[in-house]
Parts: sequence; structure tokens; C-alpha cells
Amino acid sequence: MSYIEKARNFLKVMANELDKIHGCGWTVPYKKAISNYNYEFGTNYRIRCGAVRVAIIGDGFVIKVNYDKENVERFGGCEQEYKFWQQVKDTEHAYMFAPVTKVKAGHHYYYIMPCMDYLASDSDYLDIYDNVSEADYDWLMDTVGDLHENNYGVLDGELYIIDYAFIIE
Repeated sequence: MSYIEKARNFLKVMANELDKIHGCGWTVPYKKAISNYNYEFGTNYRIRCGAVRVAIIGDGFVIKVNYDKENVERFGGCEQEYKFWQQVKDTEHAYMFAPVTKVKAGHHYYYIMPCMDYLASDSDYLDIYDNVSEADYDWLMDTVGDLHENNYGVLDGELYIIDYAFIIE
């Protein structure tokens, strides 16, 4: 089963609960919902939080959703990341970015990415500069903001940027 199918199955089970807390403005309800899910289904899913989004990390998948609607314009949210992926996916730069799949569950959209094997923050040796050409690195620095070691990682030996919602205009 693909990571997208696994994420869709999770969302089918959690759609009603996630609908209740969608865009609530803080992360605690998401943490509680995932804790309850883990207890009920014997899983070990996790939540990671950014400035405006939560990432639900499951079995090979990551589901992102905005929790803070008021600051999405300032920091970039799920839809901005998805639109950027749509623009870049057929270009020579696509190889640097984890793909985003937009799905509807319940009354809202969620954004699915593959889960990385590890992040740069978990490695002393992973630097984005060493994994892309100089021209691509320059393009990244001019295009994508907030590129730090928690926003890129490795999956199957390949480096991917996993948080690219903050686009430099």
C-alpha cells in the first residue's frame, strides 16, 4: 500500500475528529487527537508543529494541515506549498522537493507527503549545499525561505526539501 493510500485510510478514520479542530489556532487539540488515535489503534503516530501548520507523521506518510489561519499569509501554509509544487513539479528543480498530494477528508483539505527516513537535523553530515548543484543552490536561496535542517531530509538515499511553504516573492 502506498504512503498516499495509508494517509487516506488514516484520514477516513479521523475526518470527523479533525473537522472539529480544523484551524482552531493552536496545536494542543491535534496532539490530543493523535494521542487518542494511538491509544485506540496501537500506533505511534507523532505531531510536529511549525509556525502555522501541524504535521501528522504516520506510517510512511506526513499529513500537513494549517492550524493558524491568521498567520498563513505571513509564513506560508499548506495551499501555498501545494501551489508551489504544482509549478515546480515538471521543471528541472522538482528533484529537490518532496511531492505534495492534496486530498479532501471530511470538510477540509489535507496535504500528504512521503515521510523522510531522517532529517538533516538528525545528521551531522547532511548539508543541502553538498547535495545540489551550485546553480540549484543559488536558485533555492532566491526562491525558498526558511531552509534549515528541520526542513529537508533523506528518503531512500535522496535529499528532499519537505517544508517549502515560505516562498520568497
